Amino acid sequence: MTAPGRPLRVLLVEDDEDDEQLILRALRRAGWDVESARVVDEPALRAALADRYDAIISDHGLPGFDSRSALRIVREHDPDIPFIIVSGTIGEESAVDAMAAGASDYVMKGSLSRLAPALDRELEEAAANARRREADAKAAHLAAIVESSFDAIMAVDRQRRLTCWNPGAERMYGWPAEEMLGRDIGSVLTPEAREELDALLGAALAGARTAEVETSRRTRDGRPVEVALALTPIRDAAGEVVAVSLVERDIAERRRLLAQLEHLASHDALTGLLNRRGLEDELGGALARADRYAEPVALVILDLDNFKDTNDTLGHSAGTPSSATSPTASSAAPAPPTSSRGSAATSSRSSSRGRMRRPRSSRPSGSGPRSPTRRAARSPRRRASGSPSTSTARASTTSWSARTSRCTRRRPRAATPCAGRPPRSRRA
Repeated sequence: MTAPGRPLRVLLVEDDEDDEQLILRALRRAGWDVESARVVDEPALRAALADRYDAIISDHGLPGFDSRSALRIVREHDPDIPFIIVSGTIGEESAVDAMAAGASDYVMKGSLSRLAPALDRELEEAAANARRREADAKAAHLAAIVESSFDAIMAVDRQRRLTCWNPGAERMYGWPAEEMLGRDIGSVLTPEAREELDALLGAALAGARTAEVETSRRTRDGRPVEVALALTPIRDAAGEVVAVSLVERDIAERRRLLAQLEHLASHDALTGLLNRRGLEDELGGALARADRYAEPVALVILDLDNFKDTNDTLGHSAGTPSSATSPTASSAAPAPPTSSRGSAATSSRSSSRGRMRRPRSSRPSGSGPRSPTRRAARSPRRRASGSPSTSTARASTTSWSARTSRCTRRRPRAATPCAGRPPRSRRA
């Protein structure tokens, strides 16, 4: 029996006020705290259903209206709300038809003591139906998520038989669901992967939720797949673990992006060469190895000649591809000559500090000094000749020989005065 004082909102489809009072009295005697409303026709019933009621109690025969019409309207509005027919004239055949049409129960007006127990039972059943319908809606929602997921989602029971194999698993591994459901999950794994999964499944069946594990799988055609695997125990209403869900995500793209980020952290984005951080790491490692194994370490520094001229005359859009191609050209440059002590020391100046000129002794006699106008007129043609990448490569490969010949020609001139010209005497 329902506890006293329990609130109850009931809608009465009844044209007789005396019968209404008899019904309400029977409910109050059963311990209900009743709040009621009464309607006598279809428009009033439709309007009243805009409010929320716990139960509908209807007479069988009303002027121009009956319980079958009322039941149809109520079921269109709410399929689970209790609908009980209370009448003194309904026959047994009509009552059976009403129950088949969706009525919850029927009570004769001469036996109103049956009304409260019948209402109790129907309210409990309606609550159970609502909970079941809510659970079904949640299950359908979760099923839609599983079906639409790009991840491979599987489930195994305690015997490790597959009970779920979603379309994401079909796409990732190549086996259709009809071939996989009911099979042992280890039947499609390599021995190493089977041993690893057995340990994870044992922990999950014991109730532990595992953290994400990165591992390797193989598809139906033997192709390797790098995945991140997570296992979660599935419990029943009593809290017992009855199954385990497995979610596997392809992480090949994630690993590729991670490797790209690690590369960009230590390399220049334009040339692909080591940046300052990468150079410091490499140099630190080389020095540590040299210190440990007593090996020599050599550090070679290369500058790009005429690079500023390329940018100034042809623009940065031309200088950028030339700098991107310069490592190939500079790698082919001949090594500088070594001294008698076996060490190589090179120093190249950037063309931003000045271009190389021929020694004065090699100019034609009587030509006189070159005027600024003449130098400016000839300079653009010399700068613009050739492609940027070619000029840069040529500067990189010939800088040592050009500077060596210049230095060789200048040394005699600096040591010996020119013929026919007396040496200048230093003033006191």
